[in-house]
Amino acid sequence: ASKSYDPREQIKSIQESTDKILPYFRDSMMAGRPTYGLVVGDVQSGKTANFCGLMTRAADSGIPLIIVMSGITNVLRNQTQKRVDDALCRNVASDSNYWRFITNQDREEISRDGKKRIRSGDFTQKSQDNPENNLEDLLDTDRTSVLVIKKRPHTLEKLYEWLSNNRQLIFRRQILFIDDESDSASINNQRNIPEHEVDLDIDQEEATRINRLIRSCIQISEYSIYIGYTATPYAALLSDPWDYSEELGHSLYPRDFIVALPQPTKHNGTVEFFSDYGYLRS
Repeated sequence: ASKSYDPREQIKSIQESTDKILPYFRDSMMAGRPTYGLVVGDVQSGKTANFCGLMTRAADSGIPLIIVMSGITNVLRNQTQKRVDDALCRNVASDSNYWRFITNQDREEISRDGKKRIRSGDFTQKSQDNPENNLEDLLDTDRTSVLVIKKRPHTLEKLYEWLSNNRQLIFRRQILFIDDESDSASINNQRNIPEHEVDLDIDQEEATRINRLIRSCIQISEYSIYIGYTATPYAALLSDPWDYSEELGHSLYPRDFIVALPQPTKHNGTVEFFSDYGYLRS
């Protein structure tokens, strides 16, 4: 972690890095397909703060819907929800003029038998059925809608159903997908087998389940923008850039841009603690 915190340094860093990404928001309107990018930063280098800053600039650009996919556990999702809520000044009186928060922080409740339980704030069937979350109405407002969801099949299936039910409304609208820790669960682990080698008795999936669902959601709008955030970009960079299907669209390979976040001043990471040969520095 950083030994000291200088908010001016972080604000300048976020502005400079998001300045590099914003032109691709405009280019996505002319590409005729979704845009795919990758943001790489050291552990504890401010990736969450960076994508929160990007979310505010996306809202300023008129993007009506932002979906943050965060981790595969409730703890990680809730942690990110808290960070997003703080960054976007949720619960401040003026926030309702700019944002519509569809997901919430998890909260502890006491059941009738006196036992404690956690009520999830993730996107669920109840969220989908809520009249306040009618996507047609949300798109007609000047506010940007924000979801922070867990990267699990059940949640992604509900998200896909919600989006696909309004396909005609959002087919030509920009949607920003932010994939936090994109090296985890998002990568297609299914090896592509040449057609002449396929055993017809085996039902080969085109992609792993989570990867398939993410790509299906992105494919709903031809103006979608997918940005993965990670400290370990190797899986994304080694994924198949030519993987494409009519159903799923393109792979998540960062074919449009890669942005590296600068290392914060006095940041202590693996380079500072270990030599190039793996020995602990004295």
